[in-house]
Amino acid sequence: PSPTDTPIPTVSPNELAIQPSPTDTSAINTSGSLPIQATLNLQDESWVRVTADGKTLFEGILQKGMQQSFSAQKELTIRSGNAGAVLVSVNQKEAQPLGKLGAVREVTFTPEQ
Repeated sequence: PSPTDTPIPTVSPNELAIQPSPTDTSAINTSGSLPIQATLNLQDESWVRVTADGKTLFEGILQKGMQQSFSAQKELTIRSGNAGAVLVSVNQKEAQPLGKLGAVREVTFTPEQ
């Protein structure tokens, strides 16, 4: 048999965007009883990973205009591929950019902060 050319399908960046899935909400608390409450507001698209007390709650691409809230008991770590696009408000304090636009940054928040 002779080799044949098989076309490789192309995938647009939008098809690669990972949407949050509510498969396991055990570590997400919306009652406000956990010591660390963080709200992310996206000013532009960014890849984001959020870990609460060692458990990954979310990892994927968040689009401009999206808002997500997360809670943790001991520590909440947020890593972003476009840190300046992610405004973070922790425990209802004024939202601040996670870092500079286009920068990869990881920040861990604790109840003492």
